[in-house]
Amino acid sequence: MILETLLLMNRDQAALQQAKKVSKNLAEENWFSTQSTAFSLMAMGRLAEKLSGTLDFTWTWNGKQQPVVKSAKAVFAKELSTSPASGNIIVKNEGKGALSVDLITRTQLLNDTLPAISNNLRLDVKYTDMNGATISIDDIKQGTDFMAVITVGNISGTTAYSNLALTHILPSGWEIYNDRLMTPEATPTREYTYQDIRDDRVLTYFDLRRSELKKFTIRLQATYAGNFILPAIQCEAMYDGSAQARTKAGRTTVSR
Repeated sequence: MILETLLLMNRDQAALQQAKKVSKNLAEENWFSTQSTAFSLMAMGRLAEKLSGTLDFTWTWNGKQQPVVKSAKAVFAKELSTSPASGNIIVKNEGKGALSVDLITRTQLLNDTLPAISNNLRLDVKYTDMNGATISIDDIKQGTDFMAVITVGNISGTTAYSNLALTHILPSGWEIYNDRLMTPEATPTREYTYQDIRDDRVLTYFDLRRSELKKFTIRLQATYAGNFILPAIQCEAMYDGSAQARTKAGRTTVSR
């Protein structure tokens, strides 16, 4: 809000100094509310709209000259192929203003090897038969009905959390037995605020008081034979990045 106000007052130099603070905060790995992020991006966008000049630069990629860029927009983006896996880019600024160049890469793990985490939340998962006895999911016979029992605990000791999101994605060989299709709920459960049951996952939203535990049970069936990835189950506070828990991914087999 300060940055936007400085721009409205035509205090451009002060606005540039304030923009450095906003940019630094946005670049850090801290959590911001939707409103804070939106106001920051709007103010930075108005700064760019007011002060940025015309982009004018030439560039080469692996020694090959690329089309000259001349644009009145504040930002130019170009997607580059990952083949070859190495190379170089040379950028020459032909304009009068400063030009900032960023190379942004994104990767996705072929196999989920991330460790389990427990930050202010504890997440325990066990699987049972229909009588409540614990079973192993390493190898399940096709057609078996069983239960996933997920317990989420608030271990922060000081904070009550609202708007927690529990994401339970299933292996491809399992199916969810949706009781609501057979017997719709007469009244909403007190354990959660809302639950979205889809073909391959269950999304549950709820609150947790200090030191409170909540248990969620989902009926499943080992439907398709094969060896499948067992995705990690995760829970996090939607508006507080310090509260999150995650299990370790694995594998499961459904045998004939």
